[in-house]
Amino acid sequence: MSSSHVLSEVILTVAAIVLVTTLSLVVFFNLQAFGNNYSGTMDEISQNLKTDIKIVYAAKTGNYEAKIWIKNSGKTRFSANILATSTLIFGPKGNFRVIPYNSSSPPTWNFTIISAFNEDSFWDPYELLEVLVLWDSELSSGKYYVRFTVYDGISKTYTFTI
Repeated sequence: MSSSHVLSEVILTVAAIVLVTTLSLVVFFNLQAFGNNYSGTMDEISQNLKTDIKIVYAAKTGNYEAKIWIKNSGKTRFSANILATSTLIFGPKGNFRVIPYNSSSPPTWNFTIISAFNEDSFWDPYELLEVLVLWDSELSSGKYYVRFTVYDGISKTYTFTI
């Protein structure tokens, strides 16, 4: 064998090793990125399974007010501060809108935690949240729309008729 053949084989061998190493690293980093995305997705799904709510009932309770009762049917415990960041969409068909929490003038909403277990400032699993909506005009007859969304995006929709 001549030295040029040996040199050519060495160069090809080194090139093949570099190519295989590069491909292996690309595959490894892609698998690692997939694993990280999978882990994040599983954490999000787990949180969504732990957080669940159900709108039990809604009704007009005064000329300018309605009440909505929402059950914490998940495993997440909500503090009063977190509940205040929830989003409430309310109104008659064709005129529903986002209602600000604890505003100085209507429309506004606030809540009371109804508990059979303890008297703290947490909305625990199985407890009810009583939401009072103060509307800026008299609540007239018709269909009304409610959508309540907690901090992590879990939401429920409910319609009722006055």
